[in-house]
Amino acid sequence: MRSLPGDSASRSAALLHVDLPSRGIQPLSSPDLLVDAEDTPDGETSLATWQVAGCLLSPEDALPWLARLPERDRLPPQVTLGADVKFWRMVARFQLSLLARQRFVPALPEPVAPAAGSQKSQATYRAAWQPSLDDSADRTRLEQLAAAMPPVCRALRLPDDPANPPGPAGLLTNFLHTVTDACVRGWAAQSAATAARVPVRSELRWRNALLRADPAVDGSAGDLARLAGQVNDWLAQLRTDGDAAFRLCFRLEPPEEPPVERNERAWQLRYLLQAADDLSLLVPAEQVWQARGQKLRYLDRRFDQPQEQMLAGLGKASRLFAPIEESLHAARPEAAALTTEEAYTFLRETALLLEESGFGVLAPQWWGRRGASNRLGARLNLRPAQQKAPSGGVGGMSFERIVSVDWSLALGDEPLTLKELERLASLKQPL
Repeated sequence: MRSLPGDSASRSAALLHVDLPSRGIQPLSSPDLLVDAEDTPDGETSLATWQVAGCLLSPEDALPWLARLPERDRLPPQVTLGADVKFWRMVARFQLSLLARQRFVPALPEPVAPAAGSQKSQATYRAAWQPSLDDSADRTRLEQLAAAMPPVCRALRLPDDPANPPGPAGLLTNFLHTVTDACVRGWAAQSAATAARVPVRSELRWRNALLRADPAVDGSAGDLARLAGQVNDWLAQLRTDGDAAFRLCFRLEPPEEPPVERNERAWQLRYLLQAADDLSLLVPAEQVWQARGQKLRYLDRRFDQPQEQMLAGLGKASRLFAPIEESLHAARPEAAALTTEEAYTFLRETALLLEESGFGVLAPQWWGRRGASNRLGARLNLRPAQQKAPSGGVGGMSFERIVSVDWSLALGDEPLTLKELERLASLKQPL
């Protein structure tokens, strides 16, 4: 008990039920323990429910405790972690990764069951923070964890819990939702004075419920139902269809010649459809608009409802980048024309937001990953000094007599002359 996190107020002893393979009047030993077959009783094996003493932890205490559990080679010789503990350790580290990357969103799920005798015109909803699993890598990791869940993870329950627990995917989702809500709510807790005020608007009551321990949002049933619908519509816009055969992709194309005027829209942000299973397969928007009917065939591939999918994707992306919204005034938008400053904003800020939202982004090859390789910097070149010792004796030894130092400026891997640097500075543009 001393090694468990939190104080005595945040944890409590509890009597738990656990379903274990059993023979006779005792459960079988864990396969993680080295037990001789002679010690195993004879008879048929069946699943039986046993009572065990345990300790209940709050989600915000259990998460760091699980994540910090050491690997096997760092455990004391007399300590062995069960398969369930090792599994939840992996889940806890995945959960911490989601929280560290701020992969969570506010939500307003279905209303709680009304209390007996309550007015039908009033309702109570529960504000909650939920994990955001829009990234394909996160969804894949979640599927892998659900497939790897040991059966013992579903064996432990409280006495009042149903005998049939949810499946691995449901249990894993419950864990992520519960821990996400508890941790974010604790980090964003408001002061008691602010939380004590009850706003009139349901939107503000929902906001306050996200930032305090009590998640209840009370109010008019009609107002809260309207708010819940708006929140769900907003969340739907953030989600991407992970099973879609293709997605909207943006390709930034620089001008062939440097723009003459600073506000000249010489850059082109092209719109394309990108196959999910072959990222090199790109369909230009021009061909999408030329398609007839609900299907488009391109390079022996079929795209269902391509025009509807492109318009829906552009509508979502327009909320992240204003030039995309401006291009939607055209009946069949194919690209957005950008100034140099807008292109720089796209590369430095918008591209990451679009990728996080499930869109494809193709930047110029010279930009590099996140543009880190194309920053202006200084280079230090060292070479042996080509100097003869002074005549008439041995001269003084110094660093300059041993090494020749040459400083130069470079843009990424390309060195710059003084004239090139002055020209770049005179443009007063980021690219």
